[in-house]
Amino acid sequence: MNMAKHKSKKPKLNKKRAKEIRRKKALEQKAKLRVEKSTPPLQAKKEKPEPKVQKKPVYLKKYKPLALATAACLALILLGIGLAKIGFFAAVQGAFVPRGKISTGSLPISEGYNEVKNVPKGQVRYRINKSVVFENRYGQGDIMLENPETCEFNLVFSFYTKNDSKLIYTSPMLKPGEYIFKDKRLKQGDYECTYKVIAYTADKVRVGETGGFLTISIES
Repeated sequence: MNMAKHKSKKPKLNKKRAKEIRRKKALEQKAKLRVEKSTPPLQAKKEKPEPKVQKKPVYLKKYKPLALATAACLALILLGIGLAKIGFFAAVQGAFVPRGKISTGSLPISEGYNEVKNVPKGQVRYRINKSVVFENRYGQGDIMLENPETCEFNLVFSFYTKNDSKLIYTSPMLKPGEYIFKDKRLKQGDYECTYKVIAYTADKVRVGETGGFLTISIES
């Protein structure tokens, strides 16, 4: 018995459905291409290296205060040496040195005493040290000024530089029977000097003056 062979036929899709499937695949394909074109390959971000912090050795931290204290001490020592060289400390000390004290009586030296023991009326006589020595320029020196008791006038002594007549010392007013053994100089320097003695009455009326020469020496 002959049997006729039949070929199996695939079911036919609806044209509209098939068209929609093709369109969907085409859109998916385009979308895939678009993503591949627009998305750049990811690159790994380079991390910035952290700055290296140099750690100070432990011994520096430990001895830093000691080093600062030592440097400060050295600076003070050098400053002190410099100030001493320019005479700063002597100047400060000199600021506290008192003026000469006026004493009653006669200078405790015998030289020239007989010449002022008896002063004629109307004359001016005195005793003065003509070679004055100071231990330092800011201290007291052996001025040694005396208005003898037999003198009838009050006396004021002034010292001037010989070259330019610059006033460097003035004594307080000495009454008869008063003297100054040591006094403080008011100016600096080593000088050949002249001196002036001005006489005043008891009422402080100027009656005359006299003078002469002396030297002032400063040992340091």
